[in-house]
Order: sequence, then structure tokens, then C-alpha cells
Amino acid sequence: MNRKAIGVIASVCMGFGALFAGPVAAEESSDWDFSGNVAITNDYMYRGFTQTGGDFAIQGGFDVAHSSGFYVGTWASNIDFGDSANIEMDFYGGYAGEFGNSMFSYDVGVIYYAYPGDPKGSKYDFVEFGATLGADFGPAALSVGAWFSPNFFGGIGDSIYVPIGLEVPIPVGDGPVGLAASGTVAFNHFFDAGGNYINWDLGLTVSVEDLFDIDLRYHDTDIPDVLCKGVCDARFAATISRSF
Repeated sequence: MNRKAIGVIASVCMGFGALFAGPVAAEESSDWDFSGNVAITNDYMYRGFTQTGGDFAIQGGFDVAHSSGFYVGTWASNIDFGDSANIEMDFYGGYAGEFGNSMFSYDVGVIYYAYPGDPKGSKYDFVEFGATLGADFGPAALSVGAWFSPNFFGGIGDSIYVPIGLEVPIPVGDGPVGLAASGTVAFNHFFDAGGNYINWDLGLTVSVEDLFDIDLRYHDTDIPDVLCKGVCDARFAATISRSF
């Protein structure tokens, strides 16, 4: 769930990108930054669960950030829960920055997940509040976050999500191609429902400067396969994306 948009999102985001490209380039001292992104993946994964039933998803978003650290944005993807819901739309905002000139960073924000067309009484829509702390050591970057929802997806009640991420750049020379290995281990707890699980992922990202990124990633959870029913078992996701 993160963060049907098919050609519409891509064309709208590209249109906004073209609209703002002129003023931003002409006014280099502008405190505002406008950016967009589009992506296609063979399986939209969210915290160890497929959101498309193992099928492809087309995704895109648009962000506005201020030099002060304030930002807002929106993102969307097609989904398939086997019912009338076929799109997810995320709306988020927050404040991000660094602690002085140190290697430590922070990001505090809120995100609202909306599912237009969801079945009556499904209570899919929910909001999360969270914060992430990061540390860039040069050879590796570490992040730790915590996200709380007062009423998680499906009306399940209070929940908390605690991800720990690690990214390691892989030297490939001074060319336009970048390479990095990364992984996440996260704890999910549902206070009212009384359950919890752990999900993790491990992947490799290839970045071609000013062109595209390709992410190849393995996802899994500690939930027994017999309970997953084909939605949270081990699976591989490949994603190609472009930012502008």
C-alpha cells in the first residue's frame, strides 16, 4: 500500500514536470523543488504482502519540497484485492533535514492511504504518523523508523510498524551507472487485534544517471504459508522507475 493510475498518472506527472521545469531552471535560487516519478513493477509489495495478487502495477507520484525541509506529495498505484477497489492513492507531508552538518538525518511526517471504490464497510482508508532517523557512514547508510496508525487498514485498530534499513553502495567507477545493495527488516504489531509479524526484503538497485533505476528485490515474512493464502509468501519483485 505505500505511497487505476495507468497512463493518467504518467501523463499528468510529466505535464507538471514540464510546467515547472522552466521557472525552476530559470530561477536557480528558488526555495522550492518540484519532482515526479513513474514506475512499473511485476508485483506491488507492501510490508510483505502483495497488493496486486502477483500481477503488474503502474505507479506514479508528484512531490513539492521547500528548502526549509517541508514537503508534500501524492502517489498512486493500481491494486487488486479481489473486490471493487482498484486504485490506491496516498497523500503525505512532513519535515525532513539533518542535525547540523552531521551524518545524521531525520524525517517526520504523516501519510493518508485512500482506496476509492472500496466495498462499503471495508474501512480500507487509514492514516499513519511516523518518524525516521538516518545515519550515513559513507560505506553504508542505516535508517530506523516508527509508524503508528490509530486505525489500520480494514479497521483493524491501533498498529505500529518499525522498519530498520541498511543500504551499501557498491563501487562501479565514475561513470553514469550506480549500484547499491539494500535490505529492510520490519516489525509489525497490531495492538487491538493482538497479533504481530516480521517482514523483510533484500535487493539490488542499478541506477543509470538521468535515465532510470532498476530494482530487483526478494520479499518474505515469518507468517506461515498456510496462513498467507498466496498473498504474503516469499516472492521476487522487479521494478523499473524514472524520476524527473
